[in-house]
Amino acid sequence: MHAEVRAIIDAIRTACWIGGSTLYFTRIDPEGHLLRSGQPYCTVCSRLALDTGVASFALWQDDGIRLFDTHHYNDLSYEFHEAAVWRPTPRI
Repeated sequence: MHAEVRAIIDAIRTACWIGGSTLYFTRIDPEGHLLRSGQPYCTVCSRLALDTGVASFALWQDDGIRLFDTHHYNDLSYEFHEAAVWRPTPRI
């Protein structure tokens, strides 16, 4: 289970409603160092966030912390996923 999914489920269990909230996303390497968030790429997490009323995603990127409206984050996630999955196979 992705951490974003776990966070949303835990928040709903304790708060009942999370509409209008912001989901902060970071990554940690195996040594415990905080890493940049990278590109929005998880369509499962973005869709769940939309379905539960999360208003925005905050990601720590190279140019600082960026706030994405959840609808925009979802669009970016699908664009990233489609580009990664539907790459044309080179002909030999």
